[in-house]
Amino acid sequence: MDFKDIIEPIKKKYPSALLPLSENKENYDITLNTVFSGEGGTITYHPDGDSDTYMCEGDRYFNIVGMEVVLPDNGTVTAAEAAAEILWCSAPFGRYVVIDWSLFEEDEADKYALQAKHLDIKIALPYCGKKKIRRELKQQIKLLSGDLCLFR
Repeated sequence: MDFKDIIEPIKKKYPSALLPLSENKENYDITLNTVFSGEGGTITYHPDGDSDTYMCEGDRYFNIVGMEVVLPDNGTVTAAEAAAEILWCSAPFGRYVVIDWSLFEEDEADKYALQAKHLDIKIALPYCGKKKIRRELKQQIKLLSGDLCLFR
């Protein structure tokens, strides 16, 4: 299944999505290139629309890619909808190869520190009277903007 098939179900089920589409695409690409090396398991979708997708929250991609997905026979859940929900539930945790919350927390802290620095510069820029300093600040904004494209 291609990512373009998953985009609409993600938008439909999670309209206030926190992640930009580019980050969902990045997580999708990671799962496609991940080799199964875990315990596996089963993710079951029931005819009433309920599922146990929440069980993959906190799990890693190397295990999730080996899980069997069971869809209901009545067609209430499509493969694209199931893939979107699994991607959404696993995205915050899946890329970390070890169960070490400190890695996750450091990564998140780095993202927010970079965003904070970017905002500080943008706030200070209008109040800067010296052209040389303004040029330096604008240059820093350009450098930081390249790094922010993969962040929330």
